Amino acid sequence: MDRRQFLRTASGLFVAAAPALILPKPVLSQLSGGVGGFPGPGTVHSAGSSPATTWDADTPAKKSTRITLSNVNLTARVNTGNYGAVLSEAATTASQLVYVEFVIDTVVFGPAVGFGNASTTGLDAQLPGISSTSTAFYFSNYNGGTFKCVDSANNDAAVFTVTAGDNVGIAFNTSTGRVWARKNGGAWSNSGDPAAGTNGYAVPFAGPYYAIAHGGDTNDQVTAKFASSSWTYSAPSGYSQLAA
Repeated sequence: MDRRQFLRTASGLFVAAAPALILPKPVLSQLSGGVGGFPGPGTVHSAGSSPATTWDADTPAKKSTRITLSNVNLTARVNTGNYGAVLSEAATTASQLVYVEFVIDTVVFGPAVGFGNASTTGLDAQLPGISSTSTAFYFSNYNGGTFKCVDSANNDAAVFTVTAGDNVGIAFNTSTGRVWARKNGGAWSNSGDPAAGTNGYAVPFAGPYYAIAHGGDTNDQVTAKFASSSWTYSAPSGYSQLAA
């Protein structure tokens, strides 16, 4: 028996309606989630799902020509000369608690890692942004392992030295302008606690802030772990990745 439905027209005639298209559940499930990589109806994107940033490969003002990037623009190496630096593609947002890890791949003269701002220039110089009007801070191997920022209370404060393979974690409260660092998941510098906001070091310049890596000699190399999924150690409570 033909199970098609019949429709009655205005003239009283009955015509056959097209049979309903019945899709199996697996197909319906695929359609509800989107087709060809595009979100389907009702798809919800959770907050904080933005991808993490990388080092900026495309903006000349944010990357020294002495820096070579690799590893999907996460690894920065000085390719020639004495100094070279690179800034991240994305900056911090207002009042962000941001956490980043840096793996010190190779130590020749001494890599340095930290944050700068849009006024951090002269990326071929030694520790760009370190001047009487500071626009960057670093945790570095210079002078036996220091926090370097032109600020009467904190410049050259002793922190820790690093060797190849060490992981430097930096927690930065951009609202209060305080920063903390640790090596290989150990104790925070200056007896600090980023979650509680105690101690750490003061940052005397305004944001938005860009992560920065600097090498002091050819083959100094640093790999950034911007994405939370790549972190080796747990971030302090409330801290998040530097998103693109």
